[in-house]
This record gives sequence, structure tokens and C-alpha cells, in this order.
Amino acid sequence: QLLKSALPAPPSDFGSGSMFDHIAPRYDFINRALALNLDMSWRHKLVEVVVGKEGEIFKQGGDDDIRILDLATGTADVAILLGKAASHYTSSTTPSKYKPVIIGLDPSQNMISVGNDKITRHNLSN
Repeated sequence: QLLKSALPAPPSDFGSGSMFDHIAPRYDFINRALALNLDMSWRHKLVEVVVGKEGEIFKQGGDDDIRILDLATGTADVAILLGKAASHYTSSTTPSKYKPVIIGLDPSQNMISVGNDKITRHNLSN
């Protein structure tokens, strides 16, 4: 009971992404500055672990597309890196019917919008 009364209730829009909607256009700049650009190194490492050093995740074969979910994608940095890896590892080694699908999901529509713009600039389909 003590803990319950000591902590305020979360705002009504908690988890809706509304805070990120306000900062979405500046998010990447702020994040890079505060993290001294180190955030990109862990993102690259994450993608390497998920994909495999030789793109093993895309070479599993079978009839089904490989689907990767980037949950809380924000401005799609990880989704873009995954898309680039998919493009690199599937360009000449997989049948044409096979298509990796990267799905980015985020509660902030403005972050998704910034991410979609970045995806277009990187010539990846959205």
C-alpha cells in the first residue's frame, strides 16, 4: 500500500507514443548527440547477431518469407540496417519467390513517419 500511494498514476496517454510524436523530427540528432554516436555501433552489432555474420537468417530456405519484427522501431534505424542486410544477402543467392520482410512497429505515428522518409532515402521499400 505504501508503494502504491508513493507513486503517481501514469498519464492517461502512457504508452501511446505521444511524447515521441513531439520530438520525432529531432530524435535522431538528439539521440546521436547524447549517445556520442555510439548508438549506431550497438545497432550494427544487434543486426549482425540477428542476421548472422554471413546472413544465415536469410539462407534458411523454405517456401515462407523470413519476417523480422522491429518492435518500438522509432525512426527505423534498426529496420533500415536489417533491410540493407536482407538486400545484400538475398540479391543473388535466393530464388525470386523468396522475399525477406522487415516490419517496424511503433506507437508514435510521427516516429514512423520519420522512419518512412528515411526508408525512402535509403531506396528500401516500405
